[in-house]
Amino acid sequence: MRVMTHIAMFFYLAIITFVAALAISFAIHRIQLEELTYFLSIAYQSKNICLAIILISVAAVFVGFLFSRIILGVQQKERTIAFENPAGRVTISLTALEDMIKRTVLRVSDVKEVKAAIRATKKGIDVACRLVLKAESNIPDTTSRIQDLIKSRIQEILGLEENDIVKIHITKIMTQLDKDGSGAESDRKDFSELNVPFKGYRK
Repeated sequence: MRVMTHIAMFFYLAIITFVAALAISFAIHRIQLEELTYFLSIAYQSKNICLAIILISVAAVFVGFLFSRIILGVQQKERTIAFENPAGRVTISLTALEDMIKRTVLRVSDVKEVKAAIRATKKGIDVACRLVLKAESNIPDTTSRIQDLIKSRIQEILGLEENDIVKIHITKIMTQLDKDGSGAESDRKDFSELNVPFKGYRK
């Protein structure tokens, strides 16, 4: 499927590049109006060329539709986890798992806000959590507890022993000023706007 996605991208890029090059050449007068009119008149008068244009256009629409279905199918597949049951195939949306993780982590008293993102790989499941913690939290103990909680919850839901990796990034630690609403303006950003990538632990 990944190969077909690359082919689709190359197909559309080739068409866009050709049309753009033709338009630019016409705009900078590299293609003269008389030449363009001459070639268009030949194409218009020739039944074979007209038929070829129709076939190419229909083929382009069909291929475009086919590739769009493939790309959408790949994207949908990447956002689901699938496994086989004796009665048939089961798929689980990663969005559903992300919501489940969010609700689970919010039960931890030290957590103020959480945002989870899951990525399914061949090796297992990668979970990235962005947390807002309370000031009195013991960060090593709290994060370790959250990681174990997420892993056990995922394995309980899926019923599979997956090689899960849980990464945690703390975006903010709430202080007493934050709770009282008297903190600095820069500390009042909505958590949904925080988009700091996880870069690992620093020593």
